[in-house]
Amino acid sequence: MRTLYSPKECSFLYRVIHPFNFVRNVYETPTNSKDLLCKEETSNRENEQTSDPKGEPTYYQIKSVNTLTNSKTILRLSFKPGMNRHKNFKQTILPNEAVKGLLRALIDLKRTPKDLQNEADQLTEKLSQRRYPASFEEVHKWKKAIADKMREDNESLDPSTGILGEKMQKAWKEELNYRVAQKLKKVRYNWKPIKVRDIEDAAVLALSQLGSYFAEVKLVLEEFDRIKYKPATILDYGSGLGSVFWACYSTWGEKVDEYCMIEPNDILSQFSMDLMRGDIDDSQGLISKKAYFRRTLAPQKTYDIVFLHRTLIEIPSEQERMELLSTLWKCTNKYMVIIESDLRDSFESVMASRDYILMKGYTIDTDRVIKLFEEQNIMNETVEKVIADKEISVKEKYFQLKSMLPPDTTLPTILDPGHVFAPCPHDLGCPLLADDEKKTCTFAVKCNDIRADGKSKNEGTVKHRFSYVILEKGIRQPKRSCSRILEKSSGKIDLSFTNCTPFDGIQNFKIHKKAGSIYKTAKHLRSGEVFPLEDEFLESDSQFNFIQQMLRQPKKDS
Repeated sequence: MRTLYSPKECSFLYRVIHPFNFVRNVYETPTNSKDLLCKEETSNRENEQTSDPKGEPTYYQIKSVNTLTNSKTILRLSFKPGMNRHKNFKQTILPNEAVKGLLRALIDLKRTPKDLQNEADQLTEKLSQRRYPASFEEVHKWKKAIADKMREDNESLDPSTGILGEKMQKAWKEELNYRVAQKLKKVRYNWKPIKVRDIEDAAVLALSQLGSYFAEVKLVLEEFDRIKYKPATILDYGSGLGSVFWACYSTWGEKVDEYCMIEPNDILSQFSMDLMRGDIDDSQGLISKKAYFRRTLAPQKTYDIVFLHRTLIEIPSEQERMELLSTLWKCTNKYMVIIESDLRDSFESVMASRDYILMKGYTIDTDRVIKLFEEQNIMNETVEKVIADKEISVKEKYFQLKSMLPPDTTLPTILDPGHVFAPCPHDLGCPLLADDEKKTCTFAVKCNDIRADGKSKNEGTVKHRFSYVILEKGIRQPKRSCSRILEKSSGKIDLSFTNCTPFDGIQNFKIHKKAGSIYKTAKHLRSGEVFPLEDEFLESDSQFNFIQQMLRQPKKDS
């Protein structure tokens, strides 16, 4: 039981935790709200359950722990009406047409399949450790640290003292730049763009990555299959080998009206087209008449789904990456898909892209907003104060101004508003970014191992991990999203889950065998899937969960 609160107190608590506080990495409330929290101890309701007339549990209560704050919560699991498990596939198989197209392309090359495969294996190892280019801030940080160390080791060589001559100062700077470069090689693996100079380079890249890249996209497309969504138009920016096309074509086929692939490298475009011919001759064209290639974006053209698959890492500047995101978001009708590797900096880049789109979608375009209010003849002192207020978050400012406009009036923002469709069940800051253990949110898929030398291992399959996000245009609708399974392991008598929840951070909990039908349902779930059970937070020793529960329940008279 919890104490009841006055409307004034609830108003204060609402301000403390309302999601207008946009990017929040720590899922706890400020300590100054402590006096308003319940002083009574929570009852021990772990493992409580009720049964239907057949004796099967209708819900099951367990103890859950927040991985970031270590706060403990009583969690009630129950079957969600109308919610069924969407079973993801275990392994992907590259379409036969793509395999035949690759074989046809390899036959025409001068180098032997063995040599090509050997180079492909080396490229696979290199790409598995490929890091994002170092930012200007990172280079400056290492440069300053190394310069300070050099000055400490030999103060007489410090150019700032004025003792060194011009030649010695030049030598000192060269030594500094050399040490910085060596340090960055260790922490950033000396990033360089992938260069495809001829058709053999393209073949090596295909042998190395075509199967795994196809598998990544294919698994992500399961999120659209879950809601039975079928796009009419698709854009793949930086299409490379055409893995996005093959994944989409094997899913929707000719139901898609347009497959547009943007690839500035003519050699890669030509090789992709060769793959799309399968085993047919050149005169018959591509396997789909609806697929075409361009070097640049068509002006004013929009697409239902826009893909950025392994593209952001090829752009050396963060500013250029954000500019590209803005451009492509304007080309998006419904969804944008961003896919990168499983390394920490790739995951951070995906999250940075996610937060950039979300933030800019609620950042008002001040000049256009002022003009809109003047045209509506509702510009007043209150509106001016809200526009000028720098203390409130961008999202709170957006909704305050939106409430002052007539219904169905669009409030001008830097970008169109959006929200996360998958895998995150929320638009808050990712709690993994606040974790000192540097964990990543990645997903695994098995794919068939394509080799030119015939030396397949592990029964011809390889396991592959990656990170991704799907952004959907429009404001998130006021309905509870489903949690996402990050990790799942099975014991002799229970199942262990690590779930990302809509509003309660990342939670660890176990489901015992005695949970009956709930256990049977959970037993078949896999990491990466949507959690198909209702997970309701009942009691907690966390201040944040107490406040959240209060806001769900209206004040009652004694």
